[in-house]
Amino acid sequence: MHRSAFLVAFSLLVSSASAFAQTPVTIVVDNFESGVENWTHNDKNRVGLSNIIPDAPGAFGKSKGCALLTFKAGKAAWASLSRPVDGAAWSDAGAQTLNFAMNGGGEITGVLLQLRGKINGEDVAFTLPRPVRLDQQKWRQVAVPLTDFKGPKGEALAPRLSSVYMLQFQQSGSWESRFFSIDDITIKGTGTPLVAPTPTPAPRVPTPTPSASTTPPPANGDITVQVDFLKTSGQIRAGANVSLGAPFDARTQVVLESNPTFRGAIGTLTPRWIRLDAGALVDIADSSKPSFNFSRLVASAARAKALKTQVLISLPNSAEWGLDERGYASLCAQAARALRAQNVRAWELATSSSDLNDATALSFYNAGYASLKGVSPTYLVGGTAAAAGEANTVGALLRGARGLDFLAVRFFGTPDGGGSDAEVMNAARTVTGLKTAAGLLDKSRFRKAALFITEANIAGVGVGGTTPDDPRLTQMIAGAWWGQFLSSGSRLADQIFTSDASNPEWGLLDAGSKAYPAYYASWMWNTFFPSGAARVITTSSNEAVTALAANTATAHNVWLINTTNDPQNVQLGIRGFAVLRQARIRIFDDPRQSVRFEELPKSPFQTIKLAPYAVAVLQFIEPPKK
Repeated sequence: MHRSAFLVAFSLLVSSASAFAQTPVTIVVDNFESGVENWTHNDKNRVGLSNIIPDAPGAFGKSKGCALLTFKAGKAAWASLSRPVDGAAWSDAGAQTLNFAMNGGGEITGVLLQLRGKINGEDVAFTLPRPVRLDQQKWRQVAVPLTDFKGPKGEALAPRLSSVYMLQFQQSGSWESRFFSIDDITIKGTGTPLVAPTPTPAPRVPTPTPSASTTPPPANGDITVQVDFLKTSGQIRAGANVSLGAPFDARTQVVLESNPTFRGAIGTLTPRWIRLDAGALVDIADSSKPSFNFSRLVASAARAKALKTQVLISLPNSAEWGLDERGYASLCAQAARALRAQNVRAWELATSSSDLNDATALSFYNAGYASLKGVSPTYLVGGTAAAAGEANTVGALLRGARGLDFLAVRFFGTPDGGGSDAEVMNAARTVTGLKTAAGLLDKSRFRKAALFITEANIAGVGVGGTTPDDPRLTQMIAGAWWGQFLSSGSRLADQIFTSDASNPEWGLLDAGSKAYPAYYASWMWNTFFPSGAARVITTSSNEAVTALAANTATAHNVWLINTTNDPQNVQLGIRGFAVLRQARIRIFDDPRQSVRFEELPKSPFQTIKLAPYAVAVLQFIEPPKK
């Protein structure tokens, strides 16, 4: 009797708890009342095969707006229209169906719909088994059970829903042109959170253990980082600098001049250099002479100088100006004279482009070099802003240049916006293209010249593109990418510049001059790993966590980067001094917050929990020396 009574009571308790927990939940993904600014478009060759524009009225005439999605005809191609989403919130809501209103354009062949997630550092697409129909030319409600979405190996979506970061309409292969409207995208859930599987620990990569180990045996799955502050291994060479041009939507604006909030954010970053793109800040005044209007460039240089930075002027060979070698040389000389009052001493001749072959780019470079050195032989002049891995282009410059004070190259984790998260992070870790450029420079007659990375980021604009649209530029992964790239790239490069701080699309500052993850990582690097700091021997047992350490004038600092989309536990051990006055950590692990500060136990052994793509600096401070 007691057992029966217990079962009845337990059943009633479970039923009432279930009824309470399963209150239906609706999450609005996009109702398009504010337009389509949250959407991005992309295609294989960046030729504009896809587009999304706001439209009105909305579904069934009951809402103010909707979105019109268009795909031009494609052959052996792909194109997509994407929107970032919060899979973790969907999982917490017990998501069951993806719902939206659709008005098809009458095409028999439908459109692919998929959800993209990041699992163990890899980008995974969960796709429907069949396209969404477009044959009905009237508004209808579409409800897609999330159980219909499957991974590439048939994986179920539900236990992995918290990894989803993007909703995407896509066409692939060959298709005819089509268009359709959508409105009121929502997620409907039970209100009971879905249970996610325990993340699989990153595979361990064995590394030799130093004879004088400083770290106790790590817990199962933890990553061991060991630092010896007594053994130096060179110096930190490069800082995190910025490039500036003009906003895409306000080409005549001088952002350093007109936006004090932006100017303050750049000043807080404390770059050693600011690179100004003359292609965006100079206007041609008379093409027949040619002559130019440098007023915006001069104003930008004056503001940059006021921030106590050095200024690098980039002089591209803009196709819009139609210059020959003589015209380009004239541009260089006129720019030098216009900026004489600002005491600008460094010039990048960015003559490499897809429109010019190597020989022509070299000819323009030599013309500009002679022109600038004619104004002042003490100027620092370099070029040609080719991609770091373009060995033929870089080699042609090093063989044929009249002179070279610094080699200027570009470096992107993914030049075309493709590639998985693991691939772009590996590019930052291995810096293969940068090693190619550095190797060519070391073997050339200009081996004493500096190496500048004048444009860098996690992703470029791609072939035929004009603006960057990779969503990762503004996500947490970008902060980790910059943390990794600064660690690796600063071993080879003398200066590194992000591209392009004046445009939010590049992922440094948003339209309101608030920081994106890349900004926080760059600020932490400039603050705690200044140029000239002494690197020390540091090892990590697994490349999932990048570790670097340095001695500065005020502290002994350790740089930790979680390069994966999984949380990682780090067991850190240090050696090098007997007494600690203080141990502390600054960590950036949440895009909704800024860098957090915490005191740590005064111990040479620390256990650090790193959230996905977290960036952290640990500081160990000795007592004052007598």
